[in-house]
Amino acid sequence: MKAEAQNLGFSIQVQLTPNEVAILRKIEGILAGNGKVENIAQDARHVFEAQKYGSYFITTDTRILDRVQALRDSCGVVIVKPSEFLTLVKGHGR
Repeated sequence: MKAEAQNLGFSIQVQLTPNEVAILRKIEGILAGNGKVENIAQDARHVFEAQKYGSYFITTDTRILDRVQALRDSCGVVIVKPSEFLTLVKGHGR
């Protein structure tokens, strides 16, 4: 059964809407600064996906953490360190 189930999981590549592309480009611009977008493309995509499907992005990457406010202002994503997220989760459990 497990072997059969492994063949059933797959992803379908979907295109971004024009608004989503604009948000992704903003994120890329913020993370790249004066550098090359190619160097931060994967990080930008992860931040984009976090804002699209949730509201938190948890990281220890200082390049991203240094741009927390700009990213929140541009796309609403809340970027936190793992310890900060743990504090948030514990606070909701009361």
